[in-house]
Amino acid sequence: FDLAERSFYRAVRELQRYLGREHPCVATALIDIGYFHAEKSEFDKAQEFFHEALEMRLKVFGQSHIYVANTYIMIGEVFEKKDEIIHAITYFNNALEVQKKVLGRNQEETLKTKEKVDMLLRKVSFFTVASNRFQAVAGKLFNRKKEGIKVRDGM
Repeated sequence: FDLAERSFYRAVRELQRYLGREHPCVATALIDIGYFHAEKSEFDKAQEFFHEALEMRLKVFGQSHIYVANTYIMIGEVFEKKDEIIHAITYFNNALEVQKKVLGRNQEETLKTKEKVDMLLRKVSFFTVASNRFQAVAGKLFNRKKEGIKVRDGM
């Protein structure tokens, strides 16, 4: 991997030198490096490269471009892998809004992103309900112990 990583970085430097720091090809190369790090489960590093590419793409293409939507999805996927679901939802929602404008509400990619957002929202909702139930049960057990009532194991 070291040789591949060095090659990626060298390619980015060369692209920046010949095409300029904010050329779309540089953003694509940064995304490639981000994927490289994501494959190695180096999610924080991957996010750094995806965010840098996102900034470039926003400057070059503006908010309403499919490349921007795709970059939001990449960042959302990394947040999802890190189990940072709220952040993931934010980025997938950003992508969804761009896709609706650019591709339309009923286009396959738009629907796939909407499905992803809905699935993540259900996941957050499930964990919120489970957490609330756990806290309620734990609170009751704590109060019973506090009042001197014997509490069975497994209850």
